[in-house]
Amino acid sequence: FEFVLDLINNKEFKKSNTDIFYPYTEKSIRVAIDEITKRGIDLLPRHINRCFDHLTSEAEENKVKSIDVDFVKKFFNKKCSLPCPLLSE
Repeated sequence: FEFVLDLINNKEFKKSNTDIFYPYTEKSIRVAIDEITKRGIDLLPRHINRCFDHLTSEAEENKVKSIDVDFVKKFFNKKCSLPCPLLSE
C-alpha cells in the first residue's frame, strides 16, 4: 500500500490540489492490491507498478476521473486475465 502511495505521489506525476490517493481512493487501492494477491501475482514492485499502470491506463481510456472500487473490480473481472501478458515481459 505504501509503495503505491509513493508511486502516485511522485512529484513528477502528482497533480496539484489533489489528495494523496488521487486518482484512486484509499479503498480502491486496497481492493486493487487484494485483487492482485487473489490472482497469485507476487507483490513485487515491478508487478505492482505494471498492474497499477495498466489499471490507470484503462481508466484514462474510459475517461474515468476517479478510480473507485467499482472500476477496480470491473477492471480485474473483465480486463485482467491470467497469465498476465504484462508480467511476462
